[in-house]
Amino acid sequence: MHCLNSETKLNGRIADLEVDYDKLKEKYEGAEVELEDLKGCIIQEHINEFQKGVRQTTFFCQNVDAVDPRFDVNKDVVDD
Repeated sequence: MHCLNSETKLNGRIADLEVDYDKLKEKYEGAEVELEDLKGCIIQEHINEFQKGVRQTTFFCQNVDAVDPRFDVNKDVVDD
């Protein structure tokens, strides 16, 4: 009789743990989707900022010719 009570208690505990596991799994999957969305937003912001920098460069540095052999994208300064 004592073994049956223990088995019933253990089965009840297992059922509770399975419910907890399912809840945690749902939360994790939701967080994972949200993280992917945030990563996409961050990447898009970097792209937008880069494009903004390119537009500003063409506006502020109108005298710089990108095909000029003195222009090197690996250097910070362009010799005039």
